[in-house]
Formats: sequence, structure tokens, C-alpha cells
Amino acid sequence: MYNKLYSKEVFRYLFVGLLFLAACGGTPEVIPTPIPSPVPTETPKPTEAPTPTEAPEPTATLPATATLGVVPTATQNLPSVAQILADNGRFSTFKTAFEQANLDEALGDPGPFTLFIPTNDAFAKLPPGLFDTFRADPKGDLSDLVLGHVVNDNLALTALMGLTAVTTAKGDRISIQQNADGTLRLNGSVAIVGEPLLARNGIVYVVDAVLLPDIADLLLMLPQFTLLTEALDVAGMMQQLHESGPFTLFAPTDDALAALPQEMRQQLLQTADADSTSFLRNHLVGQQLFPTLIAAGTVPTLGDTDIVVTLADGLVHLNDTAQLTNVVLQAANGTIFAIDGLLTVPTTLASDS
Repeated sequence: MYNKLYSKEVFRYLFVGLLFLAACGGTPEVIPTPIPSPVPTETPKPTEAPTPTEAPEPTATLPATATLGVVPTATQNLPSVAQILADNGRFSTFKTAFEQANLDEALGDPGPFTLFIPTNDAFAKLPPGLFDTFRADPKGDLSDLVLGHVVNDNLALTALMGLTAVTTAKGDRISIQQNADGTLRLNGSVAIVGEPLLARNGIVYVVDAVLLPDIADLLLMLPQFTLLTEALDVAGMMQQLHESGPFTLFAPTDDALAALPQEMRQQLLQTADADSTSFLRNHLVGQQLFPTLIAAGTVPTLGDTDIVVTLADGLVHLNDTAQLTNVVLQAANGTIFAIDGLLTVPTTLASDS
């Protein structure tokens, strides 16, 4: 009972309160909760531009297509040395020699190469049968002949003119001489013909004669000098004829030596005595002589006599005992003149006969 009365009283007070509020002006004021202002942050200073520094110089780089170690140049548009050799009909004999020696593919390598190419006419001037002798041994004599025309370097004409000799891929020495008109010759008499041919992996010079090996190697290959070669070997002179020289050898043919009495010939071929050596040295000159420069007069030998040269009837006579034949070979270290007689005879043997 009490609770009900209490509830009515509370309700009455609430009702009176609401009427009073309505009389005072409407709905009660709602005080908004203040929203805190954002904490001011310091505006960042503008970033200072970096102090300008001197730009580095550009570094040269190879194009992506370049081969490592090979700097592209305009020469890459040129043919290779092998292509020059293959595309010119004047060089067909030399090209065949390269192929038979299995060396033709080597010229397609990056190189560099300097190639002295004899023309077909140059090969035609070799003594009959000599080139066939080279070709009979493709991996030996023929390979040596071919490599004797190759230098493992790119020697421009100006560079060549400043040299006195170059070494070939075989190891032979090619001597270089300059003529009064500025042209060059090799090994004393082999002329460079025309302008050099530029290749992307080297340079080609055309020459008017075949660059042959040294005197000793040539004698071993030439069947007409078998007896002379044997006598030189017995006397211990073949090694000297491998050296740079230059020399001129007046080489008696087998027919000339066979004309000696048998006992004299056998002693020459079997005895390494001073007399035999002196006889051979009387046929050897310590300078290079050329057919066009031989004139009447005397020529000192490496022996104990001079050679007396006379000219008669278009022939070259030596000591009135021998004549020059038409076989003349320009070797790497001198000249071989084939002669049809002996310049002297062994003194002791002559007195004993």
C-alpha cells in the first residue's frame, strides 16, 4: 500500500517538473562535449636541394652485340683475309696450297694476320718440280711453305717500312729492304706489288715471288743437289746455312760433282777435314747477290779464294771453270745459284790424284 502511494507521489513530482520545464522555454539545452583540437604539428621545412656536384665523364661501353675484346670499327665491314684469298683468281695456286695443308680455316680466326700472297705467276717461276716437292708433304714441307707467308700481326705499310725484318708463323725470318723510290722488297728481291688489301682481321700484300725457306732447307728438297747437301752435312756446314746470313751459295749440281774422280768424290763425301771444308767454303759468299747485280770482277768467298766473274756471250762465267745455269732461288737467308762446274777442287785431293 505504502509502495503504491510512494510511486504515485514520485510520478506526480515528475509530471509537475516536466510542466515547469515546458513553461520555461522548451526542450532542455544539451551541452556538447568539447572535441579536443588537434595538436599542431610543425610544418616540415622544404627539403634543401642537394649541392650540385660535377657530373662524371661518360664511360665508353661496347655495344651489346660486340664480341668481348674486339672493339668494333669500320674494318668489320671488310672481307676477311681468307675471303680475299678465295675471291681473287690470281691467288688460286696459293689458295690450293692452303687447303691442301689444312690451314685455310685458320685465316677465318680473329687474327690479326699479315699475309704475303704470291700470285699464280710467282709460282710458275719456281724451278720445275719444286712446288710438286712441297705438295708431296702437305703437313710438313707444304705447311711450312704456307706458314712462311703469314705473320701473326697486322702490319700496316707504314709499320712495315719501319722494320728490317719480321718473323713468320713458321718461325722463319723475312728481311725487309726499302728501294730508293720508297717501295719495299722482301728477302732482297721479292717485290710487293700494288697497294695492300685491307681485311677485317689483317692485311694482305701481293708479292711477285714465292717466299722460300732457308738455303739448307731448300737444298734438302732439291734432288739436283743431293751430293752437295751430303758434303755440306759431313763438313758440318748445314747448320750455318740455317742461320740468318745473308749468304750466296754457288751450288754445284750432282752432275758437276759426279765429274770428280771417284776417290776424290768419296773422300769429299766421307771426310770432315779442313781441305773438304775449305773447298765448300770457296763456293759460299757472305753476302746476298742477285742475278741483275752480278757484274764482271771478283767476289770474296768465305773460303781462301775469290771468285773471278766474267761475262761473255750472254753467260756468266765463274773462274773459267763453271757457268751459272737458269736455276736461281731466293731463299729466306740468301740466294742459291746453280752452277754446272766446280769453282775449285779440294787441294789435297787434287795433289794426290
